[in-house]
Amino acid sequence: MNEQLSSFVDQVQKFSVRRNDIAHGRVFNLGEHGFYLGPNNTNPKKFQPSTGAAKYQWVAADINHYGTCFGELIMRCKEIRQLISTEQTDISDSSLGA
Repeated sequence: MNEQLSSFVDQVQKFSVRRNDIAHGRVFNLGEHGFYLGPNNTNPKKFQPSTGAAKYQWVAADINHYGTCFGELIMRCKEIRQLISTEQTDISDSSLGA
């Protein structure tokens, strides 16, 4: 159980960076090339120091991919919550002599 929880927390931490990129990003319109999400110009950490290029530029399909990943994390969270609940019930039952 501890290994599953640790793995889940690691995944959540990695995806939290993507979530912040999406939440704080800026949509750019490239006309005939369409729209993309890139970093807000006020955050220098999101640009390559040597070239000034954005560290990410995502189109709708990329964002949809992350949406699917976030949904999978929610399902995994529910599974882990159920495992913890079951484990606690088992512990309670055994302490009562059941």
